[in-house]
Amino acid sequence: MDTAVEGLRLVVEPEEDASHPRKEWDGAFGTVALFIRDYDVGDDLAKKGYPTDPHEFRRWVTSSKQVAVRLEVYSYIHSGISITAHDPYKEGLGYPFTDRWDAGLAGYAFCTKQEIRDCMGLTRVTAKVRERAKELLREEVETLNKYLNNDVYWVQVVDNQENCLFSCGNVYDPLSETLKDLLPHQYQHLIPASLNF
Repeated sequence: MDTAVEGLRLVVEPEEDASHPRKEWDGAFGTVALFIRDYDVGDDLAKKGYPTDPHEFRRWVTSSKQVAVRLEVYSYIHSGISITAHDPYKEGLGYPFTDRWDAGLAGYAFCTKQEIRDCMGLTRVTAKVRERAKELLREEVETLNKYLNNDVYWVQVVDNQENCLFSCGNVYDPLSETLKDLLPHQYQHLIPASLNF
C-alpha cells in the first residue's frame, strides 16, 4: 500500500526481516508447544522445563494440574504453513481444517495458573480469567501464524525527497486499528479513507 498526500507518502511493505514473536519478543503469554517436522516454530520446551518428547508432552499437558488453560493447535502444511487454535471443550470435537491429508494436531497452546497470576497480577484464577487467558493464547497463535505466513509489515512515512520521517517494522496488522494507533498524529491524514475508523 502506498498513499500520497501533500508531499508525504505512507508506505506499507512486507517486512523482510520480521522477528519471531515467540523466540525474539519479551512478554509472550503462555507457551506454544508445536511438534511439526521440519519446522522449529514453537517455544523452547526444554528451556521452560517441559517434556520435549511429543507423546510425553501430550500426556503431561492433558493431565497436569498446573495447566489452567489449554488449546489445541492444528497446522495445515501444503506449500506453506498455517496454524490455528481450537478449543475442543467450547467448539466441539470438530476439525478446523478441511484437508485431513495435509493438516492435523500440531501441539498445544497453554498457560499455567502461576503464569496467569504473574501476567495478570491476580491471586485467584476464576472461570472468567480462564476465558480471558484463552483469548490471549488465541492471539498468540494468530500472531505466530501471521509470522509464518509473512503477514508482517514495515510502515514508513516519507517526503517527496524520499527522506524517512517515520518508520516502524514488525507491524502485524497494518490494515486495522493498529495503523491508526501506530502513526503519530501529524501523519494520520495519510491513512486512506477506506481504512479510517
